[in-house]
This record gives sequence, C-alpha cells and structure tokens, in this order.
Amino acid sequence: VIDVIPEYRLSGSPAGGRGKLFRFHRMHSRVSEGDLVLFCRQLSTLLSAGVTVLKCLEIVSKQVASQRLFKVLKELQKGMEAVGKIDAQLDTNNACALGGSYGGYMMNWISGNWPDRFKCLVNHAGIFDLRAMAYETEELWFDQWDNGGPWTTRSDAEKWNPVNHVAKWKTPTLVIHGERDYRIPYSQSLAAFTALQQQGVESKLLVFPDENHWVLKPKNSIQWHQTVFDWVGKHLKAK
Repeated sequence: VIDVIPEYRLSGSPAGGRGKLFRFHRMHSRVSEGDLVLFCRQLSTLLSAGVTVLKCLEIVSKQVASQRLFKVLKELQKGMEAVGKIDAQLDTNNACALGGSYGGYMMNWISGNWPDRFKCLVNHAGIFDLRAMAYETEELWFDQWDNGGPWTTRSDAEKWNPVNHVAKWKTPTLVIHGERDYRIPYSQSLAAFTALQQQGVESKLLVFPDENHWVLKPKNSIQWHQTVFDWVGKHLKAK
C-alpha cells in the first residue's frame, strides 16, 4: 500500500495564471515524488468556465482590494476539506503547504491565521510586512493596485499584514529567497526567519546571492529542489 501524502501548493498573484505557477513551482516534481499536490486556483476556474482574461482580472482585482486574504484562506480551507472526502486513502492531516511570491505571502498569513493545520511550510519570496513592502519594492504598480494605493491612503492597511500575527507562529518553516529580488526584497524573508527563530519555531533559511524573484540557474535549481524535498520529507513521513 502506498500512502499518498497531500501537499498544498500556492503561488503567484491572484491575477496570475496556471501555467506560470506550474513552471515556477514545479508541481510535477512533487507528483514524481509520490505526493498529491492540491491546486486551488480561482482564476483558472474562471478561465476554464469561458470567462475572458480581462474579465477574470477585473473580478479577481476587486477581491484583491477587498478582504483578499480572508477570501483566499476560506477557499483553501474548503479545498483541503473537500479533497479528503474525494479519496479515502489521503491522509489530509499529514500535509505541508508551499508557496512563492503571493503564495509566500499566504504562507506568512497561514502561519498566524491557520497555525494548527500543516506539518510544515515552505515560503519562497513571501511578503512578511506590508508596510515595508510598500516602500521597498520596485514594483510599485503591483503593490498599489493589489492593496488600494500607496500605504498612507489605504483604509485597512494593517488588517492584512502578516507581521501583526507573528505571536501565533509555530509551524516549522523553510524560508527561501534570492538576494537580487527587487519585486519582493529578500529582507522580507530575513525578517520572517528572524521572527521564527526568536520564537523558537523550527526553521531554516536558504538565500541565493545570485538569484532574483525566481531561481533560474540550473545548479541553484537543483539545490532549491533538494532542500525543499528534504524539508518536506522530514516532516511528512509515510506511515
């Protein structure tokens, strides 16, 4: 009997598409390890239903500016609950969550708002502090579009800020970032790792001095995969 280990995979802005997520986070590589990858993606659902790309962006962008994390987290919780009912052999209590970019932002949010659900987390280039992000990123358009303008004009600026929930963090977390990332500066991951360490949460930091928002060099990609596989394998042990 082969136990299928569920794994949550989140990535990219809600305005992103399925192909980018598949390429960036190599979901197929986790499947090749014998794991189940649960892929919850509203935009992909809208596209498959025949909604135009522009209409999708309009729908998602309105949600981004209004209770984005609350709605996304609820969708993820429903997805996790549903997959356990689809196949009885899946042990949904033996699961890790992985995410990069917006998915990394979600990892930091899950750490403080869904802290008892996963055996481990993998956070690649995630936002830790929205205030710092608003002033540090080179991608001002994305940050202001997603969050309702410059920091000083946002009506609920701190409401969706992961840094405000670090006291509840307790899930073992692998944090990864590239030093040449100017979209989400790597200081965001340094801060997240510091928060984990100061609270005694099991954690590991992997920084690529020669990578940006993505890991592009073959040697670095091998290290990325091996580090992620080792971390997930350590915490998800087949029965």
